[in-house]
Amino acid sequence: MDTLRIIVQRLITIFVVVGVATFFLACLIRLLPGDPASIMVS
Repeated sequence: MDTLRIIVQRLITIFVVVGVATFFLACLIRLLPGDPASIMVS
């Protein structure tokens, strides 16, 4: 059970890190001019 708990905690931390990273990337893309945003979306 301890190993399963550690795996779940690591998965949660990975999801949180990915979510925060994508959030900051979205903010940076909005700050940048429109060309990088269209490239990233497509």
